[in-house]
Amino acid sequence: MAELHPVLIYQRFPVEQFDLGEVQDYRDSAYWREKAGKVTYHVPADWLRYALKPMDSDPAPEVLSDQCVGYYSSVLDTIKKVLTNRSLSFDHRTMGLTHKSIYISPFIEQFMQTSALDPVPLPVSEFYGLGGSRYFRIVLECRSPASQVVKSGCQFREFPQRNYEEQTLWRVPVQETTLTAVLVKEFPPRSL
Repeated sequence: MAELHPVLIYQRFPVEQFDLGEVQDYRDSAYWREKAGKVTYHVPADWLRYALKPMDSDPAPEVLSDQCVGYYSSVLDTIKKVLTNRSLSFDHRTMGLTHKSIYISPFIEQFMQTSALDPVPLPVSEFYGLGGSRYFRIVLECRSPASQVVKSGCQFREFPQRNYEEQTLWRVPVQETTLTAVLVKEFPPRSL
């Protein structure tokens, strides 16, 4: 059985939420596309994928496997709260209104271009083997029914080689979206 990534332990992610028998290492993979829920998404090459244990309220595996795959990211504290509560609706508030939808993307690399989510160097920790020149990004994998996905029409100029369909953000209802995994990517500061 695999171990949880040191950055997830160091940042005190809820270890009990993870299914360590379902860890996928895509760090040496090239990008490829898959279809889920009849919609194309990018398999997260260069990432480690840690599956989450299913909750009683999650759809059955055969239903979940036919739903669209998308990725959600925010600042680290928000990611930790979302995972701890196993809900994307915990505190998405603007002017006192609770959001009923969130935005996810089928293209995980979109989050590498968002300056508000820039990875930060972690404090030096010999115990966890972290710090110095090691930087990390943490993203959540979600699934949502294809019938509930609304494509926003937003295109990312940073990736002109990709077609429009692959670059859109999706608006999905929070209550219909299931968290399925946490993804971790490490890279040196010179690649930022």
